[in-house]
Amino acid sequence: MPGQHRRGRRRIPVVAVGVTLAASLGGLALALMPGPARPAPRTTPSGEPAASAPTTASEAPAVPRDAVPFARAEGIRVYLPAPDPVLVAYHEASYRTAAAMSPLGTLQRNASRKKFPPPASSTPGPDYVVMSSRGRPTAATSAADVVLPASTRVRAPVSGRVVQAKPYRLYGTYHDWRVEIAVAGDPEVHVVMIHLIGVRVRRGDDVSATLSVIGRPRALPFRSQVDHYANGGDPHVHIEVKKPSSKTSPPH
Repeated sequence: MPGQHRRGRRRIPVVAVGVTLAASLGGLALALMPGPARPAPRTTPSGEPAASAPTTASEAPAVPRDAVPFARAEGIRVYLPAPDPVLVAYHEASYRTAAAMSPLGTLQRNASRKKFPPPASSTPGPDYVVMSSRGRPTAATSAADVVLPASTRVRAPVSGRVVQAKPYRLYGTYHDWRVEIAVAGDPEVHVVMIHLIGVRVRRGDDVSATLSVIGRPRALPFRSQVDHYANGGDPHVHIEVKKPSSKTSPPH
C-alpha cells in the first residue's frame, strides 16, 4: 500500500549531514592552511652551508664501496679522509686518552721497533710508516698523520655526530682547529681530527664517512716529525681514536 511504502523509507537525520559537511569543510581548511615555516639552513663559522647527512649518532649509514679503511681501533674502522694520500704515518699521541690503532695496509718502514711489532702479513689498505718514538708513554700507533696535497678536501674518517668543532692553540702557541666526532653506532667512541683549515662543520652536525667534507689539511708553521718521512712539505691532518672512557681531553 502507498502508506506502508512511505513508512518504510529510511530518513537521514539532518544533523548527521551537517556534521559530515562541517568535517569536510574543516578538513579542506586544514589542507589549505600553510605548513610550518622551514628553519633557515645552518651555516658554519666561515659562513658556508653546514655539513649534513642522513644519520644519527646511533645509526651508522652505509659506507661507499670504494671507501678505504686505514686502521681499526676500539671496534671501529677508520677511513682515509681522502683518496691516494701522500703518506699515512703513525706516531705516539700526546695523551693517554688516545687508543692504539691497528694499521691496515702494507708497512713500508718501522722506525719504532721497540714499541710496534710488525704484522705478519699485509692487509688491504694504504702503505704506511710508523715513525720513531717521541718519548711519550702512548702507543706507537695512537695517532696518525695523513699527508695530503694542500687543496685536498678532508672528509670525515667515520660516520657520526660532531660533538666539538673549535679553534685552539696547538702547544699553547699556534692557531689550529679541532673537530671531534662521536661514532655512529657506538657514540661512546670518539674520533679526533686536528691540523685543519676552512672547517665546514659545527657541533651537532651529522657526518658520513668519506662523504662529508670537514675542511682542508693545515700546513704547520714549523717542521713537523712527519716532514722527515714525506718529501715535498705537504700539509697533513692528524687523526686519533679516543678510548670510550675518555669523555673530554685537552687539544693535542
